[in-house]
Amino acid sequence: MHPDPTRVRASDLNFEALFDAQTLAAAKVAAPPVGNIKTVLLTDANGFLGRFLYLEWLEKLAKVDGKLICLIRGADAAAARARLDEAIGNADPELAAHFRTLAARHLEMLAGDLASPKLGLDEANFARLAD
Repeated sequence: MHPDPTRVRASDLNFEALFDAQTLAAAKVAAPPVGNIKTVLLTDANGFLGRFLYLEWLEKLAKVDGKLICLIRGADAAAARARLDEAIGNADPELAAHFRTLAARHLEMLAGDLASPKLGLDEANFARLAD
């Protein structure tokens, strides 16, 4: 029996498919974060629960003047942001306004695809995120 092609299990995820050997080797010896975390990468969480995850991270990062980098499928960053805004816009107006206020200063959008090599990013953005 073949697995369901519409479902992905955690056991199906393979870092070697996403990251080159040099990046994986560097990650193994990287120092742990020191002090406050100021940058967080969040991927493809623009569904119902994801919008609350975005908001929670934006609130935490606003306290340390940090940045939430969001990777969402889209033709470009503007299209990815439109998908996120649509998910947030389906929430109550007060929540959406709070999100927009925090996002204006603490959100960076990237268009990408988790199923693509290097997350579907150009070389410069992938290298920046890997670092």
